[in-house]
Amino acid sequence: MRWTIRLISTCCWLLGFVCSFAQEGDLFLTHHHHNIPGLDDVNYQIKSDSKGQLYIANRSGVIQYDGKSWSHIPTPSAAVSLDLNDQDQLYVGCVGDFGLLTIEDKKLQYHSLDSVSDDDGLYFQTLNLGSSVFFVNEETIVRYDVPTSSISRTTLVDYEDFFSKLFVVDGKILVQTDKELYEFVNDELVSFEWPKYHSSEFIFFEKHPAANVYLAGTTDNAIYIYEEGVFTRSKVSDLLYDNESFVDNGIWVDDDHFALSTLENGAILYDFRQDRTIEVINREKGLPDNEVHAIGIDREHGLWISHEFGLSRMELGIPFKTFSNFQGLHGHLYEAFFYDKSLYVATSEGVYHLTKVERYKNVPYYETVKKRIIKSVPSKATPEASADDNEPEEEVEEEPQRVLSKKEQRIARRKAKKAKKKAGRDEGEEEEAAEEEEEHKNKPSQKIFKPVEEITIISKNVRLRKMRKQLAGEEWVFKHVDGIHFKTEYFFVYQEDLYAAGTSGVFLIRGDSAEMVIHEPIRFVTPEKKHDRLIVGNMYNEVKIYYKQDDQWVETENLNLHGDLVKTAFNDEKGRTWFATPTALIEFDDITVDHFDYKIFKYKNQFIDNPRLTFLNDQLYLINSEGYFYLDSVKLKVVPDQSLMNILGKPLKHLQQRDGQVWVFNGKNWYKIDHEKNIELMDVFGLFPDMSFVSAYDDRLWVIDGANDLLEYHQSEDDSLFTMSRSFIRRATSNKGDIQLSGEMIFDYDENTFYFELSKPDYRGILNTTYQYRVLGIDDSWSEWISNPQITLSYLPPGTYSLDVRTQDAFGNIERLDSFNFEIKPPYWQTLWFYSLQILVMILLVAISGFMNRRAKEKYIVITEILTVLALVLIIEFLQAIAVDYFNVESSPVMDLGINVLIAFCIFPLEQALKRYLKAEENRGEGVTGKGFLEIIGIPNPFASSGKKGNLN
Repeated sequence: MRWTIRLISTCCWLLGFVCSFAQEGDLFLTHHHHNIPGLDDVNYQIKSDSKGQLYIANRSGVIQYDGKSWSHIPTPSAAVSLDLNDQDQLYVGCVGDFGLLTIEDKKLQYHSLDSVSDDDGLYFQTLNLGSSVFFVNEETIVRYDVPTSSISRTTLVDYEDFFSKLFVVDGKILVQTDKELYEFVNDELVSFEWPKYHSSEFIFFEKHPAANVYLAGTTDNAIYIYEEGVFTRSKVSDLLYDNESFVDNGIWVDDDHFALSTLENGAILYDFRQDRTIEVINREKGLPDNEVHAIGIDREHGLWISHEFGLSRMELGIPFKTFSNFQGLHGHLYEAFFYDKSLYVATSEGVYHLTKVERYKNVPYYETVKKRIIKSVPSKATPEASADDNEPEEEVEEEPQRVLSKKEQRIARRKAKKAKKKAGRDEGEEEEAAEEEEEHKNKPSQKIFKPVEEITIISKNVRLRKMRKQLAGEEWVFKHVDGIHFKTEYFFVYQEDLYAAGTSGVFLIRGDSAEMVIHEPIRFVTPEKKHDRLIVGNMYNEVKIYYKQDDQWVETENLNLHGDLVKTAFNDEKGRTWFATPTALIEFDDITVDHFDYKIFKYKNQFIDNPRLTFLNDQLYLINSEGYFYLDSVKLKVVPDQSLMNILGKPLKHLQQRDGQVWVFNGKNWYKIDHEKNIELMDVFGLFPDMSFVSAYDDRLWVIDGANDLLEYHQSEDDSLFTMSRSFIRRATSNKGDIQLSGEMIFDYDENTFYFELSKPDYRGILNTTYQYRVLGIDDSWSEWISNPQITLSYLPPGTYSLDVRTQDAFGNIERLDSFNFEIKPPYWQTLWFYSLQILVMILLVAISGFMNRRAKEKYIVITEILTVLALVLIIEFLQAIAVDYFNVESSPVMDLGINVLIAFCIFPLEQALKRYLKAEENRGEGVTGKGFLEIIGIPNPFASSGKKGNLN
């Protein structure tokens, strides 16, 4: 029995400890806004392609977004709806037009499919069904047949009716109008009915991602789950009714959850399996606006919410909850701290305490009371015929009289007797008045005033509307701790009391109030273990020692460190105190008046960083943005730890938990180093590269990120954020325009400069993707890893190429893209047919030159010599082209000049050799024997002159 009582007590204590801070934060939201000039945030639909890129139907066209880059494709009117096929071909419905996005005239642009020039319909729905694409407006359903590129139109017979939705259920295409539900069969509308279903119209009908289950919403603000012909009303309908919310759209987020958008209360996230509301995402939960324009889903099951101020994204898989949405928290956040199971936050405007308060609402109620009503009735008219009795009394509601108690009945009888006596007296007075009136009638000299109306007093039961306060529930809010209205950065516990320190001093916090105990502009505070004192550093570069005597704080020592800027202090388990300055590490074994010895160890901190001091494997480590340093107990100096540098990289940012564990960020990932020097990759925290605070309380990590959000980390069994997005070439252009990334890639010789924009959609901001590429045909080696997702290939010579690209994310995952193969055609003068033509022309010229030189007379000398030289030039040009192609020599102006000079020098000996072959016949005249081209035009030939001298000898 005793053990049972002890077990029950222990369980109750644990339950109380766990439930002491049972409030959970809100779902983590990120906000995105485009940087495209001239565009607003009126969006109508959001879709994601197979690679993870978002397409947004905007009032100014179609917007593309991959988490980093925005791009805009204009449309002739507002893009209202869109859908994609399996090849990521985007179809768009606009105002008065519909079409698709394709590359025309070397540019990605909108291509209209509408053949009606005066179309004025608003195509509010675009639905791709494989071989057919439907565009729907209120009057017409347009079906575009993809294989034949033909269009058929279907309209309603009833001109007073109009289309409102088209959807597919169990393989049937159903059409909802304002009056009826139809089935679309062979471009015709056939009346359709579901058994056991009321007559409300559907506003959306969405299929489950994996099962044959549908989510349906109706015009009477009800939500249903449809499965195998049966409609089951969801409990979320009651939430819509209670909050007076009007649902606008619904989509599946994943296999277990769906989301609803409303017109005035944000979005609702609902658990389909457990039939419960996860969260209402509205302004109280961090959504900038409650009016939702559109909702969509990406490949990571992130819910996108479009509103007046841009886009917001929520993902269930992110294991963080935010506490910044609770009312009352103001200023820049510095530190969060748990004390006595309560959350305190230090900010630039003081200290705030998260507490629970009661929330009331005004509730109307009705109270029935007796009310005396005065009626004026004309004297000759009976009350039944009076005009006042015929008029309705709008403000009075007659209620059945309740049963009176015996005491109330006695009081009522007394009042009735008094009223009767009074009525008797009134009747006597009326008789006397009548007699006096009769006497006045008999007197002709007196004017008689006849009463115009009679006054009747009626008592009725009326119902009055009143208001009273009613407890609506409890909510958590941040209350400002009274007494601290200055910048506060640190919390610490001293003698089991909570203190906060900031620019105005040290404050003792008790509940929601505080009092100042030390008036100093604080830079750091460190409790000392050996003598139970406080080591305080102020902004005047002074270090003082305080201790508490009764309720007063007394300054005992003022350390003289010669004006050094002390950035931080650390008191270890042995009671030693360490001070870190920009140039040195100072050790005090004890700090008393009688014992004031210290040691100085130099180290590198030229950027005056605020270092982290901790013990790793019983060695004192000092970590700053320059690296990892430890105190070598043998050499008695601070030396760098190159092994940590090789493993982790340079600690660009570093933080420290209250228990001494250090976090470092190397530009890609956060790592945690515990006291045993174990290193843990904190990949999920890559969401917050600008994290400014982290610490652990009750096995939960608390974070302050760069966006000034206070977040709680819930560790789960699978807390790694794997990406479903794929790397791809987002855009390819040449010096002549955009390139269609499909089909045969052949370009002309003058289209030889290419620009590739790479992408791997990342809406969380944790991948930090790097890129590597090679171009087969130029160089087979891979480039270095680069963070810039752009590749430029300039002035490629004619040939066949293959661009290979691979990406690597922050977790080391490498993905290789499909090769981009392309060919650059040579110019026509470098083609085979032109070479063949050159050879034929050369042979013909040589033949003509030989014929004319052998048989010509003196008058053909100049012509034959010109043909000879031309043949020589063609030979050299042909050889030059062959050499350039064979040796893969890149052409340049200097190279061309050198080749031309070489040709000029080669002409003379080749011309002489050819001339000897092409000599004239004896019986046909002298011909050109012994004469060169230079001799004919009057310039001495140096080669001929040297030859003659040799013959004379």
